[in-house]
Amino acid sequence: MKNILRFSLLLVFSANAAWAQNEWHPYFQEGPGRVDDFHFLNDSTLFLVRWTDDDGGGRELVRSKDKGQSFQRLSFWPSFSLSYYRSIKFFNDSVGLIGTLQKGLIRTTNAGLSWDSVFLNMSQQPRSICGLFKLNDQVVYAIGDYASHARLYKSTNAGLDWTLMDLSALAEGLVDGYFLNEQVGFVIGRAVPADSGAVILYTDNGGQSWTRKIWSGRAGDISWKIFFTPDRQTVYTSIQNFPPAASYFFKSTDGGQNWVRKPFNLPGDSVSMVQGIGFTETGVGWAGGHFNTGFVRTLDGGENWQHVITSQARGFNRFYRHTDGSFWVSGASLYKLSFDSVQVPLSVSTSPARPELALKAYPNPVQDELEVVINIDHRSLFNLYALNLQANQYLPVKNGVLLPGQHSIKIDVNGWKPGIYFLALETDQLSQVLKIIKL
Repeated sequence: MKNILRFSLLLVFSANAAWAQNEWHPYFQEGPGRVDDFHFLNDSTLFLVRWTDDDGGGRELVRSKDKGQSFQRLSFWPSFSLSYYRSIKFFNDSVGLIGTLQKGLIRTTNAGLSWDSVFLNMSQQPRSICGLFKLNDQVVYAIGDYASHARLYKSTNAGLDWTLMDLSALAEGLVDGYFLNEQVGFVIGRAVPADSGAVILYTDNGGQSWTRKIWSGRAGDISWKIFFTPDRQTVYTSIQNFPPAASYFFKSTDGGQNWVRKPFNLPGDSVSMVQGIGFTETGVGWAGGHFNTGFVRTLDGGENWQHVITSQARGFNRFYRHTDGSFWVSGASLYKLSFDSVQVPLSVSTSPARPELALKAYPNPVQDELEVVINIDHRSLFNLYALNLQANQYLPVKNGVLLPGQHSIKIDVNGWKPGIYFLALETDQLSQVLKIIKL
């Protein structure tokens, strides 16, 4: 019996050691940008949406019919005329949906050659959709948004008609979701009140009622992505937060019925703004987001982590486990996990261009009125708020849409207690934080 146990442990150790030698290989090689989301229609065909600086900057829809060996641009939209393309799902080679920030949902019936808004078929028309979850060839859910709305839409006819579930009594904003069937599902985002931080909501009756499974209890936190392992018992949810607060994630080992908050056990500034999170069934996992370099990795189910800064891969957002067992993630590129020693192709930029964002505030220290100046080079949804030093108070300031250029926002801080605050700005692609002293 002891020998069997030792052999089993050796197999687990060997498997995890192999995972430790992997590399995320960039599969989309069209130049700098960010892949926000992608969708495998079948074993070989995938679609992705990305931001790119091609032709002066824009958004594009791309398809591969050979599992990432080659790509074809199907649609391109200049960034100055249309909004950010956040999520994507296709039902067949022709019919698909894109969730956008600022322009709701758009739908194609000709493989992306043209698109129509589905606003007219939606009550309480959405401004922004962060997440799309396709349950089957007819049922799909649209979730959003991170900045100002907590709405869940459901379609049972491949995105033609929609019904609304307003979750604003439980959440300030929603980002992502996962449904086991039409009755049981989860959505994640920022709780109500916002001081409660990141939240996971659950329904077992098709959305007629919802319960809060867990919340982080720290103002400013927001749950960003939810990831189920193949057995659907072990579940992980990332939590986006601002430094210098320590970074956490949620984990469940019973299919999402009970959750615990787990620390990354790394300095807050090295793993802040975590967005994407993904795991193998053996407990090897990765997390990433708005890091300056690399990502973080664990070999033991999230108990211990290391910061991997030797890799070109970064900006992780959406993880996906293919039916063939391969792992993919969107980020600065579209990456596939490889066990081989892979050289980064020359056509992939080692320093992908990123949009620019500058946040300033003065006077600082401040007594009565704070002027916030935002310089941004791209159109973006935004959420501006303040957190107290203890991270137990969320002070909303303003949200909406920023056009390229300089913006000034004045904040009356007379109601703030004297002390240290963190002013946080969330945008589509970048986020920043400033320390403010209130006299």
